[in-house]
Amino acid sequence: MRTCSSCKISFTGDLHACPLCGQKLVGAATPSLMFTDTHLAPKRKVNQLVGVLSALVMILTLLGGIYIQQSFWVILAELVALALNYIFIRNVMLHSPNFLRIIQRYFLLLIAIILLLFMITQQQSLATYVIPLVCIVALITNGVLVIVFRDSFVKGYAKYILYELALGFLPVLLLACNLVTWPYLAITSACVAVLLLILLLILCRKQLALEFRKLFSA
Repeated sequence: MRTCSSCKISFTGDLHACPLCGQKLVGAATPSLMFTDTHLAPKRKVNQLVGVLSALVMILTLLGGIYIQQSFWVILAELVALALNYIFIRNVMLHSPNFLRIIQRYFLLLIAIILLLFMITQQQSLATYVIPLVCIVALITNGVLVIVFRDSFVKGYAKYILYELALGFLPVLLLACNLVTWPYLAITSACVAVLLLILLLILCRKQLALEFRKLFSA
């Protein structure tokens, strides 16, 4: 039976890499007589938490849009974007063997595309609503992954966590540059980034320090 040294989970069958973190498995392969869903339980737990948090973000987006008197179509577009974002993350989590890496890269790519679109169009609605919302969803998703996977997640994805913590403060930078018309989402993004950092220090302090030393000593 092959075992993942990071996740501490053993797998039967002809797997060569851990379905959770992508790390190479060690040990001799054991034939699998039937399908096993050992690796699906953490995925389902993450999916449930992300689903609840996505619904919460959609409700806050709806209430915020009504409060600042956005048009119906703008609110609808924001809600559809959040729903599509959840569907994508859900499918990746349930069906991709290396879903954690895909999710981390997805958020970074999404933020890069929106920033490029903002620089081209100069639409303040992107800086005011879209960028902070993406940052908040990315940070919350990272928080869920930290809670579920703890040290194994930090060990495999420390640099992505660092990138997204920094990006959590990007909306505040846009606010300081007078590119934001409604400051509360930008402030919320920074607060969520601080909360994620506190969560990391509480749950994964030693592993986080070890991985950051590796990153900055290279």
